[in-house]
Amino acid sequence: MKATTLLLFLTLAVPPSLLSLVNSQSLISSSVSSTITHIAVSANGVFVSTATQVYQFSSTLQQLGDPLGSIGGTVNGIASTSDGEWCVVCTDAGGVTCSVLNGSNLEAPANRTVDLTNSGTPTSLVVFTGGDDNSFYTGSFINSYILYHQYGFAGSTLSRATSAINQIASSGFNRVFESGFFASGYAYYVVNDPPTSGVNRRLRIIRVCNDSAAADGFNSQYELALGCDGSDSFFNPTLINVSVINEESLLIAIRAESVDDVCTYSLPEINSLMNVAYQSCVVDGNGNKNIFWQSTISCSGGSPGLDGSICSISDSRSGTPAPAVGVSNPLTSTGLVTNTTILTGLTAMVGVSIDDIDFIYFAFTINSNDYYINKYHLVNSTTLTFISQVTSTSPVTSLSWSQGSEYVYGISGSNVIALKIEDCSSATSCSECVSLGDPLCGWCMIENKCSRRPFCHDNNESRRYLTQGDSNDCFDTVSIDPSTYVIDTQQQPHQVILTFSPAPLPPMLQGEQYFCVFNGIKSPMEMSINGTIGSCSVQYIISQVTDIQLNTTLSIYSNRTGVHFFTSPDYYTFLAARCSTCIDSDVCGWCQLDFMCTESNDSCTTGDWLTVETDEDICPFLQPNPHTSDGRYTLPANIVKHLALYTINTESVPGLSYECVYGTVIRTATVNNDNTVTCNNNPVLTIEGGGGIQDVSLSIRQVYNGRKYTIETNATTNLNVILYDCPTLALGCSSCLAQRIDTGFNCSWCNAQCRDISDCNDANPVISTENCPLPIISDFNPKAGPPRGGTTIIIDGTNLGTQRSDIESVMIGTRNCIIIDEYEPGVRITCTIVPDASDETDRNETITIRVIRSNDSVNASSSTQYQFITPIIQSVSPTYGPVSGGTRIKAQGTDFDIGNKEMTRVILRESSSRKKRNTCPDVNCTIMSITNTEINCVTGSVNASDCMKNVIVSVNGASFFNTSISYHYKPDPTFDSISPMNIIPVGGIQLVFTGANLNSVQSPTITITDSRLIPSSIESCVFNTDATLVCIAPNISNVTDSSYYGTHIEYMLMLDGAESPNYMNTDLRLTLQPNPIFTGIDVNSRSISVDGSKVITITGMNIKSVRDSEIDITLGNNDNDVCNVRTSSNTEITCSPPGKPSGTTLVLRIRVGRNLVFPPNGVTGPEWTLVYTRTTSTTSTSSSTTITSSTTTITAITTTTGPTSTSTSTPGSTSIEAIVGGSIAASVIITVLIVVIPLIIVIFILKKRPKDKKDKLIVHEDNVIVPMSNNMIYLSNISQDNILLPQSNPAYIKASAIHIYDEIPAGHYEEIPAVKKKNLHNNDNDDDAIRNQEDQDNDNNEGYVDIGMVSDIAQSQEDKGSYKNISDNDDYI
Repeated sequence: MKATTLLLFLTLAVPPSLLSLVNSQSLISSSVSSTITHIAVSANGVFVSTATQVYQFSSTLQQLGDPLGSIGGTVNGIASTSDGEWCVVCTDAGGVTCSVLNGSNLEAPANRTVDLTNSGTPTSLVVFTGGDDNSFYTGSFINSYILYHQYGFAGSTLSRATSAINQIASSGFNRVFESGFFASGYAYYVVNDPPTSGVNRRLRIIRVCNDSAAADGFNSQYELALGCDGSDSFFNPTLINVSVINEESLLIAIRAESVDDVCTYSLPEINSLMNVAYQSCVVDGNGNKNIFWQSTISCSGGSPGLDGSICSISDSRSGTPAPAVGVSNPLTSTGLVTNTTILTGLTAMVGVSIDDIDFIYFAFTINSNDYYINKYHLVNSTTLTFISQVTSTSPVTSLSWSQGSEYVYGISGSNVIALKIEDCSSATSCSECVSLGDPLCGWCMIENKCSRRPFCHDNNESRRYLTQGDSNDCFDTVSIDPSTYVIDTQQQPHQVILTFSPAPLPPMLQGEQYFCVFNGIKSPMEMSINGTIGSCSVQYIISQVTDIQLNTTLSIYSNRTGVHFFTSPDYYTFLAARCSTCIDSDVCGWCQLDFMCTESNDSCTTGDWLTVETDEDICPFLQPNPHTSDGRYTLPANIVKHLALYTINTESVPGLSYECVYGTVIRTATVNNDNTVTCNNNPVLTIEGGGGIQDVSLSIRQVYNGRKYTIETNATTNLNVILYDCPTLALGCSSCLAQRIDTGFNCSWCNAQCRDISDCNDANPVISTENCPLPIISDFNPKAGPPRGGTTIIIDGTNLGTQRSDIESVMIGTRNCIIIDEYEPGVRITCTIVPDASDETDRNETITIRVIRSNDSVNASSSTQYQFITPIIQSVSPTYGPVSGGTRIKAQGTDFDIGNKEMTRVILRESSSRKKRNTCPDVNCTIMSITNTEINCVTGSVNASDCMKNVIVSVNGASFFNTSISYHYKPDPTFDSISPMNIIPVGGIQLVFTGANLNSVQSPTITITDSRLIPSSIESCVFNTDATLVCIAPNISNVTDSSYYGTHIEYMLMLDGAESPNYMNTDLRLTLQPNPIFTGIDVNSRSISVDGSKVITITGMNIKSVRDSEIDITLGNNDNDVCNVRTSSNTEITCSPPGKPSGTTLVLRIRVGRNLVFPPNGVTGPEWTLVYTRTTSTTSTSSSTTITSSTTTITAITTTTGPTSTSTSTPGSTSIEAIVGGSIAASVIITVLIVVIPLIIVIFILKKRPKDKKDKLIVHEDNVIVPMSNNMIYLSNISQDNILLPQSNPAYIKASAIHIYDEIPAGHYEEIPAVKKKNLHNNDNDDDAIRNQEDQDNDNNEGYVDIGMVSDIAQSQEDKGSYKNISDNDDYI
C-alpha cells in the first residue's frame, strides 16, 4: 500500500561557499550545566531537561528561576501543554513516575505513577499532552507489557490505563516507543517493532481514542506498519524525528542502513485505513487481527456483530486478547530523494504550519564540522522551496515547535537554541520586503512595515498587504513639486504636488483620510489623490515656518492606522519670505522689489539686491506704539479717523505702494518722511457683532507690480489694533471718563453722551469728573441680611467714580461696608458689611456712598433702605436619616432668603453638651433650593453610628438654630433576606426585606437597574419597621427575551445615601418569572350547588410565579365577597366562594398584586361567571338506623307518595329530605320509634351519662326535621380546610371548641366528623406512636383533639359513595 503524498526536494543543501548569497538570520541560545536530553515547547516558552534537572526558559530563552533538581531518578521524558501552564516530567524513579509541574514555577502539585502493572524500569517511554491541554498520555514497554496511560492535570480526576492482562507481548518481542503526538481527536504513538521474520525491524503508528470518546481504558487500539523505501519491504530504521504538520501530514526522518530518508504520510489516509480495519475485523469479523506481538487471533465480528462509533466498542470477545487491530498491509511513502547533502548529514527535522503556510526545518552536518539549519516552504505537500539558512556552533540533535510559538527550538549539546520563524522586520522598504522570498512576510502598506499577514490591519483590502513578488505595487519613490517651497502668503493655492511610483497609494477605505506631515506638523486638510498624483495643502504648514528650513522631512499619515506609512528619504526645503532672515544667512540676499530671497542678484528682476554686506539695517519693520504699555495701537470705530503707524526703512520708491491690513480688511496707506505710515480709514472700520471693543491683527504690506510683501515687526508678538466704540462702552459720565485710563481710548462726555473726542462737536467736552453730574444709587442687592453677618451687597448707579480709589466709603447706616475687587467704574460697587457678633437688632438702614471727585467729595444715598433681619427656624422634616447621608430634608421658617443666598449654609452640628465627646462632627447639608419660608437640602454623611444634631442655618456667617429642633443620624440599614425571591414584569407584588435599622430611611424606593430590563418604574416602600421593609415590586415594561425568565436581575433600593443591598447575595436575589395568566373558571366549576361543596377551580398559566397571598379573588362588585384560595399549582387554583342563594350569578374578578387584573380590560364571558344552583333529591322512603359502640349514624326518614326507597344519610350529608304526611309514613315512624327508643336507653346506660335527655328535633334551613337519637360531637369554628386537607403535623384545637349537643345547631349539620378516641389526649392514655409525630412540647396538647386524624366526612350527596362507612370500632366515638 502506497501513500499518495509526494515530497520532492527542488532546492537541496546550500554549499558553504554560497552562504553569503542566501537569506540568513541568527540563532539565539542559552546554555545549562550539562547535556540537554529532552525538550518541550509551548507558545510562551520552553522546558528542557538534563539527566537530573529541569530548566524553564522564556520564549526568547531567558532562564526563569532556578532549575528543578529534586526530581528523583533520571529524566526519560518531558512534555508541555501548548500554553505552558503544565509541564510533565517522567523519570525512572520507582519504575516510572511522571510529575505534573506548574508551568509558572516548576512546583509539583500532583504526582502520577504510570507503571500500574508491576515494578520495573521501562525499556522505552514517550510522553505528550492531549489536544485540549487537559491531560497527558504515556506509552511504555515494561517487562513485556505494552502500556498506554492518560492522566488529567492537577485538580482533575481523569485516570485511564490499559488493562495489563491484555497487553502482554509474546516472548522476545521488544517494542520501542519512539514518539507520540495528538491530532485529529486521537492520540498516536510511533514505535519501532522487532521483525516477525528476518532481522529488519519495522516502524508502526498506533492510534488510540481520547478520554472524551473512549468507553473505557484504551480498548480501541489500531496499528499500521509504515514503509519508507518506495516498496512494501521492511527495513531496519533508526528514528531521527517525527513531526505533524497541521494535523494533515506526518513526517518521519529515519536513518536506515547508513541512508537517511524523510518520509511523508497523509494522516487522513492513515485514519481511513484504520477505520476500514475496524469495519472489517471488529464489525464484520473478517480475517485475523494482525497483531504481531501476540498469537494470531481471528476477528470476532459478524453475528451478532458489533456496531457503534469506533471509540465506543472494543474487540475483547475472544479470550483475553489485546483490544487491538492491525491494518493488514503497510503504508509506504514513495518519491523521496535519499541521496543528497542534507539527507546524508541530517540530524533533526520539524514541520511547522504558520498562517496556513507549511514549512520544514532541517538540521544537518557537512564535513563533520559545519552545522546548519535550513528552512523550506512546503508547497502543496509535494514541493520544497528554499527560504533561509542559519549556522550553529555544534550539532543540532533535536528540533521542536508548538502551535502559537514565534520560535523553532532545538537542542545542541548543552545549549537550547531558538530560531525565529520569520525575519520580516529585517526589511525596511516595500521592495526589500517582497523580495525576501519568505511567504510569511509581506509589506503592510499603511503601517510601513514588513510583517506577517495577521499583524497587518485590513490585510485583505486592495493593495494593503503586498506578498512576495509584488514589487510593482510598491511606491518607494515620491517626487515633490515644487522641489523648494518659497513661503509667500499671497501664493495660491498653498500646496505641493506628490507623484508616486511605480504604483499609487492604496485606495482609502470608508472614513479613512491621508494627510501630509512636514517635520511633524500635520496639515489639517486631507490629501487629495488622483491615480499616482496627490496634492497636499501647506497653508497651515507655512504659518508655522518662520525661517529657512533646509532639512524638512515629509511623511504621509493615515488616520485609520495612526501611522506615518511613508517617509521620504530626501529632505524638503521651505524658504521663509522674510527679509531679515534672508540677509542673516551667509549665502542669500533680498530682492527689494521682488520680495524674495535668492542666492544671487541675478535673480532679482528690479530693485536692489540687499545683503548684510551692503547694509545691516535695510529691511522694513512695523514698530510697536510707543504711547501704550504693550505697544498696541487704538482706533475709534464707526468714525473716520486715520491711524499713524510707526515704522523703519519704509522708504518711498517709485511704483512701491503700501497697504494697512486690519485682519481681513485692507485700507490704503501713505508713507511719511518721519518713518510713519498713515492708514487711510475711509470707509470707517466697524466692530463685528456690535460690541464695544474688538482686538484685530495689524500689518503693513508693500505692493509692487502685483507682488505683495508683509513687512516684519520687531515686536515680541504680532501687533494688534484695538477698535473701540465709546457710546457702547459707557452710558454715564464717570464711566465714560474711566475708559481713558491706561487704554489709549479718547472717550469724553459730550452732549450727555460718551463719544470719542475727535467726534465731539461740543466746544467743551467733559474729560474731568468734577464736571460730571452727581452720583446716584439706583439699586442694590440683596435687600436684606442678618444683623450679625457679613453680607456682600452689589450697589448699582451712575457717576460712581472712575476707578476704585474714587470711592472714599460705603456705609449701611452706621455699619461700614468694605469695597472688594468687583468694581465697575462709574456704575457698580461691590462691598461686604463688616461682621458684628454683638448686633442682634432688626432694623432698616440707608446706604450712603462718598465719592471723591477732581476737587471735592460728594455723597449718594439710597432711596430705599437696607433691612437687617434675623431668620427663624420653625420646623425640620424629616427629623432622621441614615449616617451615610443623602436624605433630603426641609427646614421651614421665615426670612431664609435674605443675604447672599449662595453663601447660605445648613449645618448639622452636635449640641455643645455633646461636642466635648467629639463623636459626631459637623456635617454640611447641601442646599437644593431656598425660598423665604423654606430651605431644601441633602444631608452629608457622618463618621458615626448614631448621633443627634442641631439644625443650624448660616446666613453670611451668622448662625441661627432652634434648640427644640434636632436631626437624628441613625445607623445605615443592613439587609438579611428578601421574600418572595421572585418578581414578575408587571410588578405590583409585595417584596419584604428583613434586616436591621430598616426604619432609618423615611422614604425608601426601589427600581430595577438590570441593563436588559431598563427602564422600570420607581416604587415606594410602603411600610417599614426596624427589622422589616415592605416594598412594591417595580413594573418592567420591556422584557423582550423569554430567556431572561429564571435569571437573577439587578435591582436597587434608594436609601438616601445608604448602600443598597447586594442583589448578588444568595438571600437577596430576585429571580424574574413570567406574569401569571388566568383564563377563567374551569368549565366544570362554573355552576355550584348551594347545598354542596363550595369549591371552584380557576385555570391559567404561571400561577406559581407569585405567592397565593398576592392573589385576591372576589365575586361581583362587592370586595367583601371573597373566594378564599385553597390550593394552587402552576396551571390552576382552587378557592371557596361565599354562600349565596340559589339563582345568584356573579362575575369572578382576580387581582394579582397591585397591577394585574383579570379578566383583562373588564371583558367578561361565561368563563368568568359563577352560577349558584340547588340540588333536588326525589327518593328515600324509609331507612333503618344502626348504632354501634364506636360510630353514630344519623338516618333521615322521609316519605313520598311515589315508589318507596331507602336513603341513608351519613354525618356531613348536605341534603336531608323533609318528612311528609301520609298514613304509610306515620306507621313507619311509629315502628321506628318503638325500636329506637329502647336502644337509646341502652346506650345511655352503657355510656354512663349522668342524666338523660329527651330526644329533640332540630329545624334545618329547609324545614327538614332531623331526629337525634344520640348525642353528637360538633366542632365549632373549624374550617373544612383543617378537616379535609392532609397534614403532616396534626393541628390541635382546644377541647373548649368541641361541644356535645343533643341536637345539631341549625346550619351546622355538615360539620359533624367521626373522631378517633385515641386522638382525645390526656395525661393517662397518651399513645406513644402518635405523640412522636406531634410537637415536642406534648404537655401543652392536653385536652386537645388531633384534627389531623379526623376522617370519613361526607360532604355532599355526590360524596357519599367516595367515603367508607364508619365501621364498628372502639377507636371511634
